[in-house]
Amino acid sequence: MPSRRVIIAGVVAAVAIGAVLTVDWLIVTEEERLEGFVDTVTGRIDNERIDRALSWTDPKLQPMELTFRGQSLRFDADNAAELPSKAYSHLASYQGEKLTLLSKSIEVKGARATVLVDTLSRRGRTTVEYELRKSGDRWLVSGVFVR
Repeated sequence: MPSRRVIIAGVVAAVAIGAVLTVDWLIVTEEERLEGFVDTVTGRIDNERIDRALSWTDPKLQPMELTFRGQSLRFDADNAAELPSKAYSHLASYQGEKLTLLSKSIEVKGARATVLVDTLSRRGRTTVEYELRKSGDRWLVSGVFVR
């Protein structure tokens, strides 16, 4: 029969391991938060998904640049109200299409993050680089670069 010291040491070790696992489970890293962003910008394109993607933007607080097909658009405090209508109009022809995630990369450096997603749709393969900046406890998109 194990001695009392061995039993106590075992209980202490089990409690310590449980505490470490609980703390790890409760703490959400910045990378894990940005996993939610990846989920938002991949999958079936519909109005709800566009709304969720727009919730990661606030051009009044964080100006953003959009580059695709040789065009570049910039949104800031002066034209922030135009962003939703531009997003819906530019994505109208993609409604119902599914962006299947092939690979992703999330890199966080302080208050800046780069998210790279490689997707496949019926139109082909697309790589998009997103730049995000931390504003308070929120991540806001500052750049979208479609390759």
